[in-house]
Amino acid sequence: MKQKTKEIIELTIHDALANLSALSEMKIDAKEPIGIVKKHKIVIEDEEFSYRTMDWFIGEDAQNLIESIKDTYIVVLEYLKQIYEKDFIDFDEPKCRKGFQAIMVMATDAANKVDEYFKLLEAEKIPNIEKISECLEFKELKSFYVEKISKKFTESLEGEEPWDKKWLENDKSLLLDVEKSGLKDFESLKKDEEYELFYLVDDDEKPFFDHELIRNIKLFCAYDESSLKDIDDDPLLRIRTFLDKDFQRAAIYILEKSQKAIDDYFFQKYHMDSNSEIISLINEAIFAIYLAANPKNLITSSFFKNSIEYFNDFQNFLRDILASDGYQKIIAYDFEDKKAECILEIVHSFCKNLFLRNSSIKQEMIGFIHLLIRKGAEKRKFKYPKKASFLNTILENDESMQVILASYPSGPLMKILDVIRLEEMSYFDPLLQDNAPSKIYEIDHNKNQLDVIRCPSPTKQYIISTAEVTDEFKGFLRSLEKNQKYLFINMQDKNSYKERARCSQIELLEKRADFKNNIAVVGLDKKSDFYHQSGIFINLNKADNFIKIFKNELVSKESAFSIKFTDELYRFVDQAMKFIHKHFFVDKNVLTRKNRLDFIEIFYNFFILKLIEVHNPKVMSFSCKDGIDIGSLAGASFYSFLKLLKNENFTKETEDYFRWLIYGPALLVRERSINSLDLTRTISAINIIDIEMFTHSSKILKGISSLYDPAFLKSIKVINH
Repeated sequence: MKQKTKEIIELTIHDALANLSALSEMKIDAKEPIGIVKKHKIVIEDEEFSYRTMDWFIGEDAQNLIESIKDTYIVVLEYLKQIYEKDFIDFDEPKCRKGFQAIMVMATDAANKVDEYFKLLEAEKIPNIEKISECLEFKELKSFYVEKISKKFTESLEGEEPWDKKWLENDKSLLLDVEKSGLKDFESLKKDEEYELFYLVDDDEKPFFDHELIRNIKLFCAYDESSLKDIDDDPLLRIRTFLDKDFQRAAIYILEKSQKAIDDYFFQKYHMDSNSEIISLINEAIFAIYLAANPKNLITSSFFKNSIEYFNDFQNFLRDILASDGYQKIIAYDFEDKKAECILEIVHSFCKNLFLRNSSIKQEMIGFIHLLIRKGAEKRKFKYPKKASFLNTILENDESMQVILASYPSGPLMKILDVIRLEEMSYFDPLLQDNAPSKIYEIDHNKNQLDVIRCPSPTKQYIISTAEVTDEFKGFLRSLEKNQKYLFINMQDKNSYKERARCSQIELLEKRADFKNNIAVVGLDKKSDFYHQSGIFINLNKADNFIKIFKNELVSKESAFSIKFTDELYRFVDQAMKFIHKHFFVDKNVLTRKNRLDFIEIFYNFFILKLIEVHNPKVMSFSCKDGIDIGSLAGASFYSFLKLLKNENFTKETEDYFRWLIYGPALLVRERSINSLDLTRTISAINIIDIEMFTHSSKILKGISSLYDPAFLKSIKVINH
């Protein structure tokens, strides 16, 4: 027994967490051996370790591995006990709760994976292997978490925090009309509608929602959390781990792409100027990004500060650099000395690669999406025929996802609860709220290589009527060369009280002398009565009248559109609408409401392709307030539109990529599925294009070639990232 204790002490908490991480991510394959390094550290065959220090686990002798796994659980349990007893962690901090949950999900996944692994070995006639999920050590760990740790998190739900009093004092919040509050009922919050208002205040700096609503959210979330029978029941608890990996790999990408600038910065010894504010901030930013990139700081390897938090630190330091007097003087006076050039190079490199980084967890997210679909399909009462087309399958998949996610605590409400638990008002600042931009695909053509990125509104906001563009977005624009342009497709509503300020500030960028050559902002209507063909437009059935009004909406300054028209674009609108009406709606005199909704979506895709031809941008984004729902679906729609125009078959890889484009951001950022109504409309329009391309491909392609430069059209190639 003494020897056992000594061995356990030799296993550090970092090694224990690394063991769980390795086991939870292992592939279930009896041919893939598991190794033990220095008696305790567990590794999988493809990890790089010296074979001299490793004892490979062989099926005939499973006991050594079982003992190492048990030791791992004991070390984690003892560490949790120390944290609980010494109480040196802020249990009211939402990130702390999510970190603990991620550890427990990983511990459960590890037990289940090893049990499945052992089951394969038993199938190969190696009987009576002990189940890890039933061992005492694992059960004690889970029991301590449920009975002790998890109860620490629920304490903050009791009583009234000081922050709540701000809501209680705001009698005006009860009188706000629907247009200004955006809240119709509690269900709208569960659907994640207008959640940004929890970060904002009105013009009198009063919150938008009343105290009773806050109390209901707390009670609902408390019930939701307590109703879970087991920590591994809720699949959304894995999201934090995915996000942590994404930011860790984003940090690696930024470092790799900025390495030349960083090396020059240190080689010239500029980092030693401790009296300079901007130098101190650059040093801190570099330090933070290195810590974010370190795999030892992943949630699965540490109970303390993780890669998400270090990446947030990096973003904050970068923003401080861009706001500093030193940086502002350099860009204002156009200094040409080597030090100023080096500072600009490193800062703009950080900005550029923050926006152009690839998402590195696509495969994990695709696997997770399939897991949700499969679990939801098992719960769904109605079973669809298996011979449905891919696009119809997407709608079936969505129904399955909605079913399974409805079975667990509401991701959006838990997110709102996290805001409430902070006990302070905050900005609506998507880029700093775990919603970093990333490249989603590339469009190569004969004029350029276009990076399509997912980018939320690059603004920050405290009072709803005012907003400002973030400094890192301006830094990104400055990182572009003189002949490079960002085509910013803005899908926020400039006429809405809730989005007007953000739209106004983004559109002003085009008018600034330092940015006007590097950005083109085009506002597309995604929320008005015309877009939804509701209100006065609901009976606009005559095709000629609909097309005429559509054209008027596009050019009207009072409409939700914001487009700078040239003669070329005017001609294109006429030609494209005639083409769409003829080939996709057979020149019908009467268009049903569904026809008109599809017409608008189809036109948007054709129009965006024309904008690419006209502006020849280097970067493009489909941006809404958070890059979710409207923005994600627009990006996915355009991706499939180009694939169909190129007559490319939807392979399994393409289908999965399409699913990731749709669901990835909503799951990762808001822990929910996509808006089902928006998805249905998007799929409906794509389906019409798909059918016509399948039945009349040659006619469609011939007609399209008259709308664009044939060489440009022929050269288009869509590349996944």
